[in-house]
Amino acid sequence: MLTILTTCMIVFAIWVIRELFFKKIKGFSQHELEVAAQACINSYNGRHGEKDNDLFVFTETHYDDLPHFYIAYHRLLNTVFLVFQGTTNSKGWENNFDYQQIQPDEKSIKGYVHKGFYRDEIGHRLADIVRALEEAHQKAMAILVREGFRIVKPSLVITGHSKGASDALLFALKLGKERLDFNSVKVVALAPARVTSPRAAKAYRKKGIPSVIFQYGNDTVTRVPFRVTPGLIKRRCKFLWMNFWPTLQLWRHPAKVIHLGRPWYIWLMHRIPIIRYIGNPLDHRPKLYLEGIKKLKN
Repeated sequence: MLTILTTCMIVFAIWVIRELFFKKIKGFSQHELEVAAQACINSYNGRHGEKDNDLFVFTETHYDDLPHFYIAYHRLLNTVFLVFQGTTNSKGWENNFDYQQIQPDEKSIKGYVHKGFYRDEIGHRLADIVRALEEAHQKAMAILVREGFRIVKPSLVITGHSKGASDALLFALKLGKERLDFNSVKVVALAPARVTSPRAAKAYRKKGIPSVIFQYGNDTVTRVPFRVTPGLIKRRCKFLWMNFWPTLQLWRHPAKVIHLGRPWYIWLMHRIPIIRYIGNPLDHRPKLYLEGIKKLKN
């Protein structure tokens, strides 16, 4: 018994040391993560790239329909950033709370996804976003020629904060990297809600798109919907009261979650169930995510 307890303590100590001092995110550079976080802040504040001379904004935020997004290109990183914006209007809030699970249209994707984000946002604007990305690809190549850089296909980073991060994950799930003419496709999601069931999360990981989800402190948004959430199943029946059957919905994040700004004593406090599930709305601010990413030293 003493041997087992000692082994468990050693394993826990190794895990704490690794989390605090040796946390590395494979497939992403530190500069890439910081630019993605800054792009989300710019979108949150309604500004696009004023502080970075190497960031060329190709499109202003598309406000005509949800989801709101803009596209920028960073010439030093040779990377196109597709930035989805968070909740900005009443329709966006309606989609936030429309968390019933639906099955995706693609037969290759098993499981269920968030109805409000998938069907009402990504689903009906997919063609517009892809068209904007194709134009951004051509403009990026033109910048390389004009600046005298070596002609190399740019990479694509899909990012967003809050609802925008959820849209980014579902866009990558629906599209897949094989349909985009970029050197590589990555996803950086800041504070997304859970948008996939366990099977859909597994289907996302099978696509092989390098993805990272950031959660700062005890951010409330990253914890909803809860892992097990009551829901309704619609079915056709001649009796109206029998058209809806209660069920339990399972929710998971589709990629690895990296915790930011969490000292060991905060981590222990968050093991308390009430604190863990209520969360802290103040931890949701995008500037905190940028500060936390800068401390990663990836």
